[in-house]
Amino acid sequence: MSERLKLGIRIAVSLICFVVVFSLIDINKITSLLKDIQFEIILLALLFMLLGHVGSGLRFHFIVNRLKRKLTKPGAIKVSFVALWFNQLLPTGMGGDVVRAIMLAKTCGRARVILSALLDRILGLLWMILMLLVFVPVALTSWLGGDVTIVIGVACSVVLFAGFSPVWIKRRLCKLSSNRHLYNICRFLSLLGHAMRLVVLTSTFYKLAFYLALSFVPYVIYVSLLGHSFGLELTLLEYLAVVPVIFIAMQFPISIGGWGVRELAALYVFSYMGISEEVAVIISILYGFGLLITSIPGNFFWIKTRHNTSSATA
Repeated sequence: MSERLKLGIRIAVSLICFVVVFSLIDINKITSLLKDIQFEIILLALLFMLLGHVGSGLRFHFIVNRLKRKLTKPGAIKVSFVALWFNQLLPTGMGGDVVRAIMLAKTCGRARVILSALLDRILGLLWMILMLLVFVPVALTSWLGGDVTIVIGVACSVVLFAGFSPVWIKRRLCKLSSNRHLYNICRFLSLLGHAMRLVVLTSTFYKLAFYLALSFVPYVIYVSLLGHSFGLELTLLEYLAVVPVIFIAMQFPISIGGWGVRELAALYVFSYMGISEEVAVIISILYGFGLLITSIPGNFFWIKTRHNTSSATA
């Protein structure tokens, strides 16, 4: 499939999602909600989002260093901001990882950076699945019912097991297959499993857990602050159970930067909590704009990096 066709599909998905969303909400209510936004709450929420970005940088730093490549914490944070900035600009949603690989190719090795970025995404996704497994039974059983809660718990457990399954795949197992394609898949999974063992099965796992929490909870607080500003009375535990669903929907590379898909997911997920569609959608849209605003430092870090590279070449 050509890149133009992929881009066209992503644009179409985002547009279709927005058409569905705006067919279900009252635009006048959206306008009224925007007028009631408190600047102080928005500013505080953006600060928490910045903290989440720093947490993401520290998480990437931990992974890269566990894979036997040296990267300073400030350097990892700067690179993560640059990756975030390009993820907002480029339509693929993966452009930030490519830029990150280019920036760290000489110091850490391009292949190792790509592996670190892939593992970073996988662990982030599995962390959100874990949050669903932990907090949905605690906070949402009264909303969803016991049967639905059990189904969600089983599904999350299966996904977590599948996500960590490469840990048990050793390279020697690949020799058992005579099929070239199966062998290549096995080799990739064994490489990923080796990286997982280095990062996850370690005495410093508590640091990884801390960085995962630091790269997730501030974003949940961002959403909760916006919800509070619009009069929502949800507890933090309820936000911890609901927000991962919206974040997981954003991970699928089927739209432009998650736009449209995020709003549609927010509309349906929050509706189960008795929240109006307009509030759910405006929170999601403000989250997207928050990402765009707080990723701006990445642009300056990128310009500075390119300037230093050009100076060194000269």
